Amino acid sequence: MRAASRRQNPDLWRGIGGTYGTLGILTALDIECRPAKKYVNLTYLPVKSFREAVDTLMAECAKNHDYVDGIMFAKNRGVVMVGRLSDRRAGRIKRFSRAIDPWFYLHADRHSRAERTESIPLTDYLFRYDRGGFWVGRQAFRLFDVPFNAVTRCLLDPLMHTRKMYEALQVGRVSQQYLVQDLGLPLKNAVNFIKFVDKELGVYPLWLCPLNPAGDVSEFQLGGMDDSPMCINVGVWGDQAADYAEFLRQNRLIEKELMRLGGRKWFYAHAYYTEKEFWQIYNKKWYDDLRRKYHAEHLPSVFDKVVVKKKYPVDARKGAWSAILGKGKLKVQH
Repeated sequence: MRAASRRQNPDLWRGIGGTYGTLGILTALDIECRPAKKYVNLTYLPVKSFREAVDTLMAECAKNHDYVDGIMFAKNRGVVMVGRLSDRRAGRIKRFSRAIDPWFYLHADRHSRAERTESIPLTDYLFRYDRGGFWVGRQAFRLFDVPFNAVTRCLLDPLMHTRKMYEALQVGRVSQQYLVQDLGLPLKNAVNFIKFVDKELGVYPLWLCPLNPAGDVSEFQLGGMDDSPMCINVGVWGDQAADYAEFLRQNRLIEKELMRLGGRKWFYAHAYYTEKEFWQIYNKKWYDDLRRKYHAEHLPSVFDKVVVKKKYPVDARKGAWSAILGKGKLKVQH
């Protein structure tokens, strides 16, 4: 049993995140809390290009906001959203947790043309992307040829929360049909990567989330990016691929461009790197030294755990029925 913090075993503190149990199992946490407030006063700032979106994200990160993220709905239309905790309203109250409420991304799209501020109850804000799983839940409507509108979203709401969709994803193994990737880019290369996604994949919406690589984040996943003052996470969650060969081509295309631009991917998603490519990106010496120091060499390596090595049979309808009937067994498939 080892304790880790910024002062005690700081290498382990910086190292264990993003290594997926290959440095040890995290069994207990001391969490620093802050007082909750009643609302998040959220302002929607329309942007009209990738460059404007990234520049606006960086400008707003320098201000006294509690929350900052953005969505691009098209190459010339997006919104950066900035929020501040408050016990006082700054606009009309808007909710996102009830079945009758809109999915958050659809609501945000309505504000991608004019600046506006509204007040969101704290719980609704923190779980604003839960219903519809950002926007990937829309694929379920397409898969089963169900109309996508306010009425059907309300009727199917019990199945459209992240936990249920994750269950269907894993049981049906449809993760080998859909692009589901989060990619971290150095600030200087973020716009070029978004342009690549637009040109080569045509995937929208795209989620943009600023990150500080020098903060308390995973040394393994973001190590080597500390020379960038900030990085941008780009969420690329796309439509169903025509077949497995196309799905694999899209993933490899992303990985090669990510390598070229000095980016990193988050390993909750599929990885298809060769072993040589993987260790060109991630610091193998640092990782192996840390495993040796903390006696974790008997555990599988990160590469062994996160890189997909074979194709699994896909049965999307089995996954959907499992979620409906509540009989699925959650198990990450790699």
